[in-house]
Amino acid sequence: MLSHEIWALALSSKEGGSEILSNQDLLERRLEINRGKRAARERSAQERASRNLNIKRLLHSDTSGDNNSGSSSFQVPPLYAVKVWVDDDLRDELKLSGREKRGRVFIEMGSKGTTTYRGMKDEIFGFFRALRKNTFLLTANLPHIDETGNVVAVVQSSAAEEDNHEQALSWKIENDEDVVKTFALADEYFKNSTASSTSGLKRPSIQINVMKDPNAPPPPPPPEYLNGMSDPAESNSMTMLSFYAFPPSGIADSEKFAFDLRKKWKPFKALGRVYVATEGVNAQMSVPTNVLTNFMDCCRSIPELGQYMENDINIDPKPLSQEEFAVAGVPINGKPAPPFRNLHVRVRSQVVADGLDRSLDWQSAGYDMPPLEWHDRLKQSRKAKNETSQGDDETPILLDCRNTYETDVGIFEGAEPLGTEAFRDSWDVLKDRLADTPKDAPIMTYCTGGIRCKFTCPFLNRLNDVW
Repeated sequence: MLSHEIWALALSSKEGGSEILSNQDLLERRLEINRGKRAARERSAQERASRNLNIKRLLHSDTSGDNNSGSSSFQVPPLYAVKVWVDDDLRDELKLSGREKRGRVFIEMGSKGTTTYRGMKDEIFGFFRALRKNTFLLTANLPHIDETGNVVAVVQSSAAEEDNHEQALSWKIENDEDVVKTFALADEYFKNSTASSTSGLKRPSIQINVMKDPNAPPPPPPPEYLNGMSDPAESNSMTMLSFYAFPPSGIADSEKFAFDLRKKWKPFKALGRVYVATEGVNAQMSVPTNVLTNFMDCCRSIPELGQYMENDINIDPKPLSQEEFAVAGVPINGKPAPPFRNLHVRVRSQVVADGLDRSLDWQSAGYDMPPLEWHDRLKQSRKAKNETSQGDDETPILLDCRNTYETDVGIFEGAEPLGTEAFRDSWDVLKDRLADTPKDAPIMTYCTGGIRCKFTCPFLNRLNDVW
């Protein structure tokens, strides 16, 4: 895993031009967006509270509906009573509760709910929240009064349409004009019913029918990597992993890509720190062991990761039990803590803070040597040094690109540690160390997860261009 000091960053565009934004700038932008979302949620909550308060006052007001009686301190606004009915197909598909299958909504006259299609849908959403995630059709019909004077729902079916009752006839609601027509008919019906003194209606009423759209595209099937997946909450252990990727075309929209990663990884209950920038991705994570294979398949299916993950995904071969994982991190306030408590996918201006004034060429990052070949080259290097006092021109220079707190743990035999406290300090050290080294001299580098070597190689190429 990479050190806590290494931060990932992101490159952003503004007003058609490119600019390098600091992490603080990116954070301020994200906070501004979040403040806007929070304000919108608060406004929505206030609107619901106000609507609920009006309904509460209405229920405690004079039931006759006469606003001039003076029996209530609350002036009841002119309202439409809307009977909402959901068809059987949608009920089954959305697993609606009994309360959600049918209900009554009061809509204030002259409000957006009576003049616009979007306003009407919002009113329906306020009562039937499950419908927000579904595509449906709206129809309407005039209210039906039973023998006792109560308004009852008319089930819209072929049998009802064959019934010659005028009240059973329905019409589609597809736009603003249809909404205006619907409530105009409700007014006319109420006026006629009141004049005939045969209706039990206390205010203009209408029935809105919410029906499944037969032409709506079916919901996409779940990704193949989720098929048959175990419940991650039942895993007895956690597996630590890391990966990084630098796709040649970069990442066009870092914020959207970060959002998509959170959404894709949510079913796995994965934890960790992931940094996204226009240049690539750097991730250090822990995943419930029982869904590790599914998680890896998910990552490989993402075009920006897939084949561009260097060495695929680095997996710790020894999973940690849940008890071990809970205390494996840095203590917080003197108390044991896990390595990761949440999943953070953050946008930065660079995946690793390199301190350079211009971006490196990631497609000139050298040869990514497999472990077995690496160890074979080390053996050859030691053998060459033993046979000659100083080795030869083919003996590679072996550089440890980690920081001092990591090299203090141990290094490869014959390696030269850079002796840096932070990764951004590496460049001056490399310049001094390689100042008198031929351009074609073989150099082997290693770090903890591989990404710092990924930075080092194109930097060495830049040095060759300057020398």
